[in-house]
Amino acid sequence: MKFSGKELTSGAVTMPGAMGFDYRPQGVGPRRLPDWTKPQLPAMLSVMVRMPSGVRLVFETDAPEIRLQALVTRFQRPGNANE
Repeated sequence: MKFSGKELTSGAVTMPGAMGFDYRPQGVGPRRLPDWTKPQLPAMLSVMVRMPSGVRLVFETDAPEIRLQALVTRFQRPGNANE
């Protein structure tokens, strides 16, 4: 079974720690603040809210194998090119 987008947040899979979600063609991105805060956030804080540290996937399965596709973004501050 393959989940994507809104299916992933509709009940079969839960994401404790996520207060809201960004739905995109590539899938779903958990947010650490509720969706209603989006218009209130400056661009830089919006980037931080989309970093899902502390968000977990919870589900039950008897499948012998689980695959997860993730899009990883690296955040680099100016002046820290070697870190």
